[in-house]
Amino acid sequence: MDKKTTVEAIKALGITRKTLLTILLYHPELRPGQPPRPLTLVCCNYVLWSEAEIEGVRAHCARHKREYLAS
Repeated sequence: MDKKTTVEAIKALGITRKTLLTILLYHPELRPGQPPRPLTLVCCNYVLWSEAEIEGVRAHCARHKREYLAS
């Protein structure tokens, strides 16, 4: 199973890093399954994402598209 970096995940999702961090702060269930650490922009850069985890965030963004277009 190939994992992607956060930068690759952001490009695949078509959102900004700030938007991704906001989503992960409010929806911890969408965070990638790795050892828990405090969620910061720096920490978020070194996380590896599976396709399933990226798809989970993509589905969330699709449900709340209007909110994320404004940010």
